[in-house]
Amino acid sequence: NLSNEDVSKAADSLYRDLWSAGVETLYDDRKEEAAGAKLNDADLLGLPMRIVVSPRSLGQDSAEMKPRSSQEASVVPLGQVVAKTAASMIA
Repeated sequence: NLSNEDVSKAADSLYRDLWSAGVETLYDDRKEEAAGAKLNDADLLGLPMRIVVSPRSLGQDSAEMKPRSSQEASVVPLGQVVAKTAASMIA
């Protein structure tokens, strides 16, 4: 929900931090697409990790992370997302 200013700011910051950490990142900032369409497109592209920033996860100061190899997503504190993502790309 990029029309939510808090979500937009958190997603922008996370995007910059991931690139700064050397993690090649695709930021789906299409405002006209629903979340389901974006998630489906990420799966079709074969992205190895999906990170979702939403009003609900931000309420917990977190983001939702789901590796492509897993059926389950986990809620991760925002301060740990970059390190966990970078570590998963190495493994």
